[in-house]
This record gives sequence, C-alpha cells and structure tokens, in this order.
Amino acid sequence: MGKINISGFSEGRETLPVTSDTSPLAQSYKDVWGSSYEKIENIELGAIQHYSGMDGSLQPFHMNEDKIGQIMASAADIGIVTPIIVRRVSGNKYQIISGHHRYEAAKCLELLSVPCVVRRITDEQAFQIVSESNIQRDKMLPSEYGRIFTVYMEKREDIGVTYKEIADKFGISSKTLYRYVNVAKLIPELQSYVDSEKILLAAADIISGFSVGNQEAILQYLERPDSRKITPVIAKQFAEIIKNYDGDDVPSHEFSNLFIPKPKPKYKSEIYNNLSSRFSFDKTEKELDELVERLLAEYFESRRV
Repeated sequence: MGKINISGFSEGRETLPVTSDTSPLAQSYKDVWGSSYEKIENIELGAIQHYSGMDGSLQPFHMNEDKIGQIMASAADIGIVTPIIVRRVSGNKYQIISGHHRYEAAKCLELLSVPCVVRRITDEQAFQIVSESNIQRDKMLPSEYGRIFTVYMEKREDIGVTYKEIADKFGISSKTLYRYVNVAKLIPELQSYVDSEKILLAAADIISGFSVGNQEAILQYLERPDSRKITPVIAKQFAEIIKNYDGDDVPSHEFSNLFIPKPKPKYKSEIYNNLSSRFSFDKTEKELDELVERLLAEYFESRRV
C-alpha cells in the first residue's frame, strides 16, 4: 500500500512547553525536538484503555503476541521508553491512539505506569490516526482492512471523502477496497480463513453474497482435512451449486462432492462407455471391436440378400 500522509492530524495535537523535567528520557526528547518537544507524562496503567470510537467501534487490529514479546524483552530492564500517544476521554481516563502493543507489554511486565503524550483529538481524527498510522507500520490482515474500510465507508460523508478518495489514500483500487469491505460481511470463521489465505480475496468477494447458512456450509467443508484452498473459480462453482438449490441452504456435502474424482472412462470410445453404463457388460475394447465388426458384417450381408 502507498504511503499515507497523516500530517493533517497534527492540528489537534496538544503541544506543551518545556518543563523542568531533567530525566534522561525527557532530555533525549529535547535533544531530538529541541525546546518544542511535547510534554511526557507518566500515567497509571489503570487509567488507560484501548481505543474505541464514540459509535462503539473498537481498535480494529489483532494484537501481535510476537511484537508484545519483543517489546517486553527490550523493556524488561529500562521500562517503556517510547511514549504512548493518548487522548483524555473523561476525567482522569485516557484512551490509546498509538502504542497498543507497548501498553500490553507494560501490563505483562506489571509496570505501574507508562510514559504518555496527551493530545486533543476528536473521535473522527482518532479513528483516522489509529487506522492510518498502523497501516503504515504493520502488515495487516484482510479482516483488519475490512473493518477499517467498512467504518471509512460509513463515515465518508462525516469526514468529507468519497470511496475513490479512500481507495487513493490507501494506495489501492476501488475494486480492491470493495473486496476488503466484503470480507467484513463474512462470518468471523470465514474471515479467519481469508486471513490465512485458505480463501483468496477475490473468492471472498463472491462468498460474501451467500447466505449465512451457505457460509456455514462452506465453513464445514473447510474444516475437513481434505479441503482445498478456495479460489475464485471454486467460489463460482459453489455459487452454481447454490443457484441449483433455488435459494435454499446447501448441505455441506454438496460442496465436498465437487472435488470427488470422476471415474476414469473404461473405454476410449464414448459409445462403448455409454453402452457399458446401460448394460453393465465386462468386455475388453478389442472384444467389443470384434463384436461390432461381426454384427455390422452380418447386418450388411443381410441387406445384400
């Protein structure tokens, strides 16, 4: 994905003057940013919570246990060095805008507090910063993109952007944007299969139009040890099976039957194969050739009389 410019969100930043803090951490910030660095506050972990929007939308990313472990290893002796970016939500309660993994590492290390920078950020700005800053830093899962883009599409009028501008912002095509949005329409278990690439993104786009019952039938198929990766071609075959059921839910075995190998033809001749299925005879192709030759000879001989 292309780089995202989030510099516009600095308008809501709370820039505080230099304090008399002479700690090594504060001095390091002063060395980097000069006298205009943001004030760092140590805030108790109990006063901090993960991001959630005013509409109830939660932080859209999965916590990466490996990343938390890496932070813990480096912070075990010196603590959390890089401040967490937070916003005040009520009284002395704060919400994380950037630094969710650092917060979880601090909890695992049983720290009492972490260094934070407090900014004045609106709910719309918070969602954009949480989404866009994480997309720039980390490889994300399709289900995470799906949740983010779904909210963007719902909020596009509030934040004054079109769906094309959203796609351009994240460096993807409009078609890909809608495919990610459709991932969010899958049942959670199928979203996980998209994340693990057992269902390809273009196939998920097709499956998202299936009923919940048919999605659950596909889930049952995928849980079989002999299940195959679902490509767009296979998803279209599933759609044809569903179409034959006139809108009713399809038993999961119907999807499995699609991959049962068809019996290998017994004879090279299609006519012999058709006759064999009708009359269940057991003759070699040579024997049938001789029989046909004899019967045809008898037939034409009888016509000459």
